[in-house]
Amino acid sequence: MADIDALQYDSMIGTYETVKETQLKGIDFYKAAVAPVDGDIAKWDEETLRRVADAELKSRGAPSGSKNLLNLRERASNMAYFNESFLATGDDLNNLRQSGSNAKDAAGKSYLSRNLLALKNMERRTRERLLFSTFTGILSYTLNGIAVTVNMGTAGANKPTAAVTWATASTDIVSDITAWKAIAEEASGRVLTQAWINDTVAGYLLKNDSITAWLGGTSLAERIMKTGQIGMIAGVNFTQYDGAYIDGASAAQKFVPDDKIFFTPPADEGWLAYQEGTVAIVEDNEMIVVPTPGIWNQTMSDPVGEKVLVKSCFLPVLVAPDAIVYADTTP
Repeated sequence: MADIDALQYDSMIGTYETVKETQLKGIDFYKAAVAPVDGDIAKWDEETLRRVADAELKSRGAPSGSKNLLNLRERASNMAYFNESFLATGDDLNNLRQSGSNAKDAAGKSYLSRNLLALKNMERRTRERLLFSTFTGILSYTLNGIAVTVNMGTAGANKPTAAVTWATASTDIVSDITAWKAIAEEASGRVLTQAWINDTVAGYLLKNDSITAWLGGTSLAERIMKTGQIGMIAGVNFTQYDGAYIDGASAAQKFVPDDKIFFTPPADEGWLAYQEGTVAIVEDNEMIVVPTPGIWNQTMSDPVGEKVLVKSCFLPVLVAPDAIVYADTTP
């Protein structure tokens, strides 16, 4: 059964990379730089902006000024592993090709594509979960039942809480947003332009007197219902995102928590990076090391079939940890 062309490494990796996946707002929006790494240890330079006076203008022939603008700190962490599989039973595979030929290999590839798509979407949701967890300043996930955290170095000041709850219609929401923007802009030199909320904070905006007066209550509600786009508030684009993943207890958990807001700079300004490692797989009965993702198959005897495995290791990291703000709208 393993001789079916669709089960060969080159075919499977090609199928995995080209199959059309479900869209996810986070990882599809933040097309940050990918740093390939040999092995599974993420290493990056964490930058903190020094507060120094801006440059003074010089006269002709004057010597250049000297500024020490950044503090750089070497960081390292184990990457997170995605390692899942599905079983293509012998009876299923036998119905996909004629004995001794590849006449039905196209059907086999279609069968494989559907299953690989399910795994690819699962891996993408895992990446999405880790991305938004990183935006809290402390990436957290469960590894073999044990809680793992990676402190991204985000200052406590970048995790503010509103003085007055946003659930109150009269709260001055715009003043909060303006103040929270200033925290990251002064600490990192980057301007916050994007905010992620879920339906709870969207509800606060819809009921807030100043916001509805500014954006228009009816048009705001229609825009949210149609596109999930709130609009620009104090120079920040607000997007409602209610996507979720299923945790180990089979409960749905939203990528953006209730009552919280993730503020970030534009996606392409170097404050975020993705570390991608290499993984060991088996090909032609030999172990080989390939870039993430690794895909291979294993012949099983009980039940008879081919086990198809997908393994990857990765980690999103904050290169500039003070460039984000993680705000709580309900004290």
